[in-house]
Amino acid sequence: NNRACRFMTSTPTTRRGKIVCIGDLIVDVWWRVDTAKRNIEHAAVALTSNPDACRIRAGGAGLFANTAALAGFDVTLFSVADYADTTDRMLSKLAKNVDIPHVQYIAGFHTPVKTRYINENGHILVRHDSERETQPPPNFPGPQALGKELADSTTCIVVSDYDKNCFCRTALVEIADAYSVPIFVDAKPKNLRRSEEHTSELQSRQYLVCR
Repeated sequence: NNRACRFMTSTPTTRRGKIVCIGDLIVDVWWRVDTAKRNIEHAAVALTSNPDACRIRAGGAGLFANTAALAGFDVTLFSVADYADTTDRMLSKLAKNVDIPHVQYIAGFHTPVKTRYINENGHILVRHDSERETQPPPNFPGPQALGKELADSTTCIVVSDYDKNCFCRTALVEIADAYSVPIFVDAKPKNLRRSEEHTSELQSRQYLVCR
């Protein structure tokens, strides 16, 4: 609702804590098109003829990180990305609110891109997803870098699991447990069981699935 939107986007006067966000980074691309011709070819023409109608923003873990930062948290993001210009533009915008030095660029990796064509009312006309079924196996985040961030008065870890192969799940529990930092998991329904398997051994830790 409007009240919630105003709260999440208002500039906080005090910081509310620190969140370490780990997960799948996605590029969201929004193209506003003129529906006068009412055909799919016109949406494609917009890619070259109307660049001012294009909006690029972070999705997945990046969307959560940016929203939490706007709500008053200090947020550090751990993820991986490719070298595409669209990804670079998205990260440049994200860096205005979120700490991103731990986003690693990896050769051969493909950052998922979700492109939506919308009309003047904001309704989605066409959506196209660009992603690969196989990606280089991640060995990320590194225990030393993650431990350093957790030691810096971190409130919690938020894991955004969209099953895009941007991070390694197996070591997260042990590292978080070593620093007594709670883990919150944002996962698609089909991935909930896997997340539960990796967090079940934390007997005294609060655990939340929020999707």
